[in-house]
Amino acid sequence: MRTFVSGPKNNSLISRILYVVLIKNFRVMKKMMLFKAAILCVVMMAFGLSLTACGDDETVTEVVANDRQTINMTYSVSLSDNWYKYFNIEVTYTGAGAVQSETLDMDWKMNFSIPAANEPDEYVFSVVAKPKAGVELDPEVESYELPVNISAEVSAVKADGSADDSYGFYKSDNGSKTLSAASMAEYIKEEHSIFSFSEKVEE
Repeated sequence: MRTFVSGPKNNSLISRILYVVLIKNFRVMKKMMLFKAAILCVVMMAFGLSLTACGDDETVTEVVANDRQTINMTYSVSLSDNWYKYFNIEVTYTGAGAVQSETLDMDWKMNFSIPAANEPDEYVFSVVAKPKAGVELDPEVESYELPVNISAEVSAVKADGSADDSYGFYKSDNGSKTLSAASMAEYIKEEHSIFSFSEKVEE
């Protein structure tokens, strides 16, 4: 749309000068308005691009519902009375945060759970029979039964409560030996490893 400004109706010098000044000022103001409008358009376009870029860079974190959540450990020792009568039974196992040891005088079972975030670097479980001092064999007994039933199990549970079949292990020893009185007399003089294993956690 074009804009017009009417010219002076008299031919005086002052009128002509005013007319020229007015035309020049009007043109300058028109150029400034156009310049400001152009700058405003550029700013708005840049702001719109910035918003679009921010939207494109938004990171969406995927939550996996079945991440491993809990690790369960179970250790069990069941021995005959002859073991407890002639030996101190020491167990060493990976516990909640550290390797622990106990001395047993009867059958024993330990269950506990830890967060998967506290997973140990290695699982260990050992059962050692150490001779008791001052204990003698019964002269009326001709043979001695020494059965063992020992196990260690580690398993994991996912966040949804289902079992994590890709994690864990089960180790056990179920057996028995029979010793004559003469063999038993020598056997109780020495230390014996009844059960031992270690399992390192793969990265």
